[in-house]
Parts: sequence; C-alpha cells; structure tokens
Amino acid sequence: MGYLRLEAEGTGELRRWTPELFGDLYAMHLHDPTSVLFYFDDFRGYNALTSSGAFGRGPYYGFIENSATIGNLTTEVNGVVQIVTGATADNSAGFGLAHQAGQMKIGVGSPGSVTAVGGRVAFEARVRFPDVTDGDGSVFIGLTEEARQVDDGVFSDAHAVAGIDLLGFWVVDSDNDEINFGYNVASGTAQSVGTTAIADATTWYKLGFIYDFSDATSQRIQWFKDGAKQGTYVTKANIEASTFPGGEEMGFTADAKTDQSAAMRLDVDWVCWAAELIY
Repeated sequence: MGYLRLEAEGTGELRRWTPELFGDLYAMHLHDPTSVLFYFDDFRGYNALTSSGAFGRGPYYGFIENSATIGNLTTEVNGVVQIVTGATADNSAGFGLAHQAGQMKIGVGSPGSVTAVGGRVAFEARVRFPDVTDGDGSVFIGLTEEARQVDDGVFSDAHAVAGIDLLGFWVVDSDNDEINFGYNVASGTAQSVGTTAIADATTWYKLGFIYDFSDATSQRIQWFKDGAKQGTYVTKANIEASTFPGGEEMGFTADAKTDQSAAMRLDVDWVCWAAELIY
C-alpha cells in the first residue's frame, strides 16, 4: 500500500528536525517525559502583532519598535512567522521564550545546562534570510539570557553582538550573506566558531547544535547546517574559559535589527530544542 507524501521527493529531510541532534533525546522524552524537556513549535496560526513596545503572546514574550511586525506569512504553508523591523535605522524586533525568571528556558543544573555537569542540550531552527545585501541589518536565532526581548536586545546600534550570554547563529550587517555560529558571555566579545554562506534570499536553512558532555573534548559542541555536521567545534577548553556562558540560564530568542531606512526580516519556519534533565 502506498502512502501520501506531503513534500517533493528529496526535500523531506531538509524540513524535519535532524535525528542526529534530537533522536536519542526524543526517544528518552517519549519513554519518560520527566527525563527530557522537549519543545517544538511550527508557528501555525501565530496572529500578527503590530503594536509597538513589549508584548506577551502565548508562551512567548517580545518587543517591536515603531512600525515593526511579527506574524505569519500567508504565502507559506505549515506556519512561518516573519519578523519585520521598522523601516528606520537601528529599529529592533524579536520574540522568544528567554524572558523572565520562572518561564520556560534552559537553566542552571536543572533543567539542563551547558556545563560539564549538566545534561545534553540540543537546538535547531529552520530559517530564511530575506535580506542578504551588506548593510541591510543583523539577525540572531538561538539561545540567549533572559530579558533580551527589548530594544537592542541582541545587537547594539553599531550592530555588534551585545555583551550578553548567548549561544547560536547570527548575521551582522557588515556581511549579510554569512551566518556565524558561536557564543558570547555578558560583558564579553562574541566568539565565532565557524561560518557558512547564505546562497540567496529565498533559500531555507536548518541551523542547529548539540552540547554533549560525553563527546570528545575537542568536539564538545557540534553544529549542523541542513542536517550535516560542520567541521569546527566548541571544545571543552572553550566551555571552561571565562568567555563561554557556561551554567547560564538561556532560552530561545529570534531577533532582527535594521541598519538603514528599509525593513530587516527574518523568517522562522519552526524551532526545536531539548534539554536532558539532570537532578
């Protein structure tokens, strides 16, 4: 008996979360939901938001400045949320789960943490970067410390990564067709572990990483593009250094900031993250 395929042949794996990142954690979660915190959202029915300032919507908290918007793209199926900044230089817009203490986020020790003591942590998102001309603006997707859904939450007006705790992927306005993977710590300077090119404004990418304390010390955090492991890593020595946000409370954040009088956009199809619970 045949079965219905909802995607073109050969494209399915590029739409689904990567088994190498989440397979074991998902199986553990199904067997015992208290062992792994597993979160997935494909953003179906995310109602558009246009009011300026801070906002709360469902489990998410966010911020939009001036004429920014956050809402579903009606031209896409299966839920795509688009962040659109205002068309004024240095406008910010973003949302996520990393807001206030007591909300859902990766914490210290329990539940999970990116330290030598905590359990495994995995993150992945399917994203598109519609603005790839140098000088357009800056975007981020990944994990940040709490309370970053504010003006200049991830990037300064100079479009430098802010001195905050974060781990994930960013594009800066000086090179809008290059994705950085890396980390930062409060009052520090962002550390880029590796880069990958953005082909064009229409291409979707799956971007993810996994921290596993049982992996080789030279590959303690591995990062992935479109399901393929990349050749640079965060090492055990990196994690133990003062420049890494080890043991910090972090949660999902998506953020955009424009650098000129035109909107900066970030499209998010879905986000998935998991933390092994170590008590």
